[in-house]
Amino acid sequence: MVATLKYGIGQQVTVPVSTDTVARLSEHSVQEALQDLLDKRPDGGDGTALALREAASDPRSVIEVKAPQGYQPVDRTSTFGNVLAGRTDLDVMVSRPHAGG
Repeated sequence: MVATLKYGIGQQVTVPVSTDTVARLSEHSVQEALQDLLDKRPDGGDGTALALREAASDPRSVIEVKAPQGYQPVDRTSTFGNVLAGRTDLDVMVSRPHAGG
């Protein structure tokens, strides 16, 4: 499985996710699982992984998962296993609230 984690416009990191990792993280919350996946990923020098780590830990951020009808918000406290159910790959977008509202 491959997890594509997106932040902002055109910023993304791709993280390979082994079946062992899926099994280990299946009972973790979405927020905890994203943090774990990002902790294992070097930043790459452009700051995207760092920005994603910060946004995923911010309770005001919105976490969305791509579904056939577009990106759908998910509860950060729901289990990662529920989000992964029936998926071969994962496409996640994390958005922080804008300073202006």
